[in-house]
Amino acid sequence: NNFSDAFALAKPLLKGMMEAITESDDFNGNIGGTIDDAIRLLEMIADADKAASALKEHIFFFLKTELNNKVYFNYGDFGYELFAVFEKLAVQLNNAEEFLSFIDAQLPKLTGEYDTYRKDFFQTEKIAFLKATGKTNEAEKLILQNLDIKEIRQGEVNKEKKKKNYKL
Repeated sequence: NNFSDAFALAKPLLKGMMEAITESDDFNGNIGGTIDDAIRLLEMIADADKAASALKEHIFFFLKTELNNKVYFNYGDFGYELFAVFEKLAVQLNNAEEFLSFIDAQLPKLTGEYDTYRKDFFQTEKIAFLKATGKTNEAEKLILQNLDIKEIRQGEVNKEKKKKNYKL
C-alpha cells in the first residue's frame, strides 16, 4: 500500500525504458515488457481506493506531460495504454476539462501522413468521454462532425439498427 514509492519507481522506469526502446532492438520484448509493467503499476495506483487523491492528481499531470511525447505512440501501444489510465484518472479526479483540453491540444498537432489513426483515436475517445460524463449534446455534435471516421460512423449505424430505423 505504499503507492508513493510505487509511483517513484514507475516514473523513472517508464521514462528510462522509453528512451532505451528508441535506441535498441527489443527483439525479445524485455524492454517492452518492463514498460508494460510500469504502465500496470500506474494503472494499479489509479485503481486503488487507498491511494491518496493528491498522488493520483500528480500521476494525472505526469501522464498529461508524458503523453505529449509521440514516442509513447510510435513504439507499440504504450501511449494508448497510458491514455486509458489518464482518462480513468480524469474521471476519478473530476478533471474533465483538463482531459478534454489535452485532446483538443493534440488534434491540431496530428497533421502528418501517419497521424490519421491517432487523430481518429482521440476524436473517438473524446466522444466516448463526453457521453460517459453526461455531455450528450456535445458528443452528438462531435459525432456529426466526424462521420468520416469509420468507428464513429459504424456506431451511428448500429444505434439506428437497434431502433430498427433502416432509413439511413
